[in-house]
Amino acid sequence: MDSVVLTSADLWLGAAVTAAVVCGLIGLAIRLVSSEAFRQLKWYLVGAAALTYGTLWAVFGSMYFWDTVYRAVFPEWSRWVLPFFFGFLDGLAALGFWWLSLRVSRWPVAVFILLAGPWSVLGHGIAMLKGLLNVPYLAQATAVSALAFATFEYMLYECVIVGMATSARAALSRLVFAGRRRTSGCS
Repeated sequence: MDSVVLTSADLWLGAAVTAAVVCGLIGLAIRLVSSEAFRQLKWYLVGAAALTYGTLWAVFGSMYFWDTVYRAVFPEWSRWVLPFFFGFLDGLAALGFWWLSLRVSRWPVAVFILLAGPWSVLGHGIAMLKGLLNVPYLAQATAVSALAFATFEYMLYECVIVGMATSARAALSRLVFAGRRRTSGCS
């Protein structure tokens, strides 16, 4: 993996493709998740975000990209703590996004997804200040191209989180409804 180098052109292409996918998914989310349904997703969103970001960090941050990228940004002792830390932190961020999203008059699910962009810029900006772009894997990437890609990358994750939360809520509702039907039929 040390011979692979990510360039600004790669990141701009990735940003464009990811942005197109995110736009489509936001349109779908607006059609499928009403404001009332979104209001009921609070803890499902928090749980889905914690699980998603914790898993992403475990697989990519602590394992796959640790040697080529993240060991230059984080101390060695944090390698296996980071998935839990970022799972918790991004779960809290999802709670904040949900709260802020309910303050808009239309399409709170779209606002929820879009808020991941500034959140990503903040996190990746801090990582860049700590040397993220100094590793050989990212040495040919500019900060602007990396932030552009990361913005849409995080929005894509939020789309997945909305899908997971919506699915989890629907599955739990079916289980509760099925349980009520069984108990009321036995009486």
